Amino acid sequence: MALITLQRVKDRLGIADTTRDDFLTAQIEYYSQLIETYCERIFAAADYTFTWDAPLDTGGVFNDRRIYIEQYPINSITSITVNATAVTEYQVDVSSIYAPEFLSATSIEIQYNGGFATIPEPVAMACEELVVSKYYNIGSDPTKVVRAESVPEVGSVDYVASTYQRGMDPVLGIYTIQLDSYRTERHFELDASP
Repeated sequence: MALITLQRVKDRLGIADTTRDDFLTAQIEYYSQLIETYCERIFAAADYTFTWDAPLDTGGVFNDRRIYIEQYPINSITSITVNATAVTEYQVDVSSIYAPEFLSATSIEIQYNGGFATIPEPVAMACEELVVSKYYNIGSDPTKVVRAESVPEVGSVDYVASTYQRGMDPVLGIYTIQLDSYRTERHFELDASP
């Protein structure tokens, strides 16, 4: 799903006609998918089913009887089933669910609604900036930025190192900094050791 609307981009660019709609729509879809892939999540709210079966090898269930859900924030829980039995006593925070039954579970199913009703503005703005930048730089190398230019006898162009060389994603570039706070918590939790 697109993280921003076509109209938002057209307003930003001051475009009133439809001649660039196909190009802009394709760029919005491309950057929306790229951002969601980088953040390892889907941003728009939707209904999901989380399932887990023993053995414990997915990193989804931890010893503190808490399950971390990929598509957060958790908006509502429809049902929780542990070992084919409904669980009615549980605690929910923004991205995880706690129930004592999880510790002895051999199978878990959680039906829930998760994600954002409105895409967070830092995420939407990153998408917008990437699409606008692409529009203004059609045909250029996005990893090169001119640092200096000299003309007198017609010569000399100096490029700043590419974003890839500076240790950033070569397409998302500096926007990875503002997107990092929206990356799925799974990305960080799996790196934690007890």
